Amino acid sequence: PMFARVNFTVTPVRTLWEGDLATVILDVRVGAEMRAIVIDLYRFDQGRIVEHWDVKGEIEPDRREGYFEGLRTR
Repeated sequence: PMFARVNFTVTPVRTLWEGDLATVILDVRVGAEMRAIVIDLYRFDQGRIVEHWDVKGEIEPDRREGYFEGLRTR
């Protein structure tokens, strides 16, 4: 599994919240050999998470430079 690897790091890129929905965009790296975008989606009800979805996609080496630039908050 991706999360059990040595040199695994997660960097939050952006969070978005509207009503009962929240999105967290993450920059995930495993050393220098692998990089991915992970998007977690949550639905809340009365302050508790009642649903969770996630989407993961590996970022090809030739696309890694500047991949998250437009998503980062200033």
